[in-house]
Amino acid sequence: MGATTLVTVVLFVLAAAGGAFAAQRLRAKSRHPGVAELARGKVCLFCLSPVPVDGRFATLTESKARDSLGAAPPEGASFTGPQGEKQFLTHIECLRDAQEEVCMFCLRGILPGEEMAFIERPYARDVLGEEPVERAAGVDPDGKPCFFGHADCTREATKALCMFCLTEMKAGDISIGFEKPRARELLGAEPSPRSETTEPGGNGCHVAHAECARAAGADIG
Repeated sequence: MGATTLVTVVLFVLAAAGGAFAAQRLRAKSRHPGVAELARGKVCLFCLSPVPVDGRFATLTESKARDSLGAAPPEGASFTGPQGEKQFLTHIECLRDAQEEVCMFCLRGILPGEEMAFIERPYARDVLGEEPVERAAGVDPDGKPCFFGHADCTREATKALCMFCLTEMKAGDISIGFEKPRARELLGAEPSPRSETTEPGGNGCHVAHAECARAAGADIG
């Protein structure tokens, strides 16, 4: 047997051994069911109805489940996790409804780990047009009073609108900004806080589509 043949045979044997080892690992892994399989057939911690584990669901530790429910969690929602720890099953939306902190815009709970925004209180009132609900109130990471919002809800709510047509200002739109007194004069009313933005120099103004401004009588050349 030549050296090349010997190397080929050795490599083949190693490859076969590696494949067998991978197969053993795969079989071993298959013997350890995942969270979804372990939780199958359990009910929601909150509403006590079955939770389809083939879709989206959440699990809580026993201490978190007790805190969220405010009572001893039902055994019908419990299962033993992959590491032998006791966990409790819940629908995502039921867990959301159980949160103490809610988004000031959609009034739905903010889940642990969700991206959120901290909105200064005066600005929050201007954007919403009224006082946000108390459950959305809190403090930001610096300890300043604020209101909470989901990041997506906040981005949607704080998009600049044209002060005249109140449609969203999009990238590429030809726009113009007016200081508040001039904006009020052109509009004949108080401009919406949703049209307020900041110019590159840091000055506040109300923004408008150029064509809307011309139609309102603004001399913009």
